[in-house]
Amino acid sequence: MAEQFRITTWPPFKVGVPEVQVGWDIEIEDRAGEVGGPFLIFPHWSMPHWAAPPDELYLRELQALNVRDVDLVADFCRRYGRFGTYDFSEIELDDIDPRSKWPGQPLPCLQRVRALREAYEVWEEARYGSWTSVYVDSLEAIALYVGLVRDMTRVWRFHQGQLSYEDVLDQMENQLWIETKEVFGDIAPMDPSGLLYELRNQLSPALRSYHVGMEIEEESEPRVHGPSHTLYSALCLQLVNHMTEGAKYRECLRCGGIFVRQKGRSEYGQNRTAGRVDYCSKECANAAMQSRYRDKKRKVRRLQAEGLTPSQIATRLGEDLETVERWLTGRADGKPGQP
Repeated sequence: MAEQFRITTWPPFKVGVPEVQVGWDIEIEDRAGEVGGPFLIFPHWSMPHWAAPPDELYLRELQALNVRDVDLVADFCRRYGRFGTYDFSEIELDDIDPRSKWPGQPLPCLQRVRALREAYEVWEEARYGSWTSVYVDSLEAIALYVGLVRDMTRVWRFHQGQLSYEDVLDQMENQLWIETKEVFGDIAPMDPSGLLYELRNQLSPALRSYHVGMEIEEESEPRVHGPSHTLYSALCLQLVNHMTEGAKYRECLRCGGIFVRQKGRSEYGQNRTAGRVDYCSKECANAAMQSRYRDKKRKVRRLQAEGLTPSQIATRLGEDLETVERWLTGRADGKPGQP
């Protein structure tokens, strides 16, 4: 059903991903969860610097991040930056919370992340007599941001035909979509077209500071589209830049990771859609080559044990006779060539 929709982005060219603040002296508080922690503290004495996120960060390192491990999350934020703003402006509750059109309170997950931050501020002031942190993020709030980016990536993989609609729903992890489905049923993304509109609604507030948007055109319907840069908004921009250039996701044959360009083999900004690229990095490509090389040597020895001559083995495996004899005698041989 996704193929019935034409997705375009505005402007119709890639926008450079800006620098975000990295290198925070992050501390972890309330590991025991006394007031709903653990919390990541970004103290006022930190001296962060500005750096652009690595290319494909949302596809690689973010997908592998264990959001239940506060130490791993803290290390991720030290290296790549703080996910959101104090007021969650990249999410823009009115855009994604259907309750804004009807009487009622925000969804439970939104109430929780706000309440957790307020509870920590009260707790810290009671302990130290003053508010000492610049920013504080609960682990649950960070998991919300991470889940949104991962789910938006799943929706785009669905649009590319790599995941089914059922796959997206089964793997969905962000609480905003999950709770919206539970409360509003058919108003939530309960059909394939709804997933694409949910993707647009999530991206719009995150990309506001870049003046970038996403458009959905369905038959004769009119098009719909829509500063402080944070890691979450930068990750969303990376996703939209891939949408703009029409980049196709690939799955590494060795590690199973999703990628667009192979690290270590292509220049930044180069769209390598032609040719066969099976591995996400030079390391994975080399490891796979070494594995195939060792498998072939083992096969040579097995065929010898079965009674085949070196000449017969060379013919069967498509190798030259000298190479086969060298493997069988154990003489030193060079490393396999690069793939």
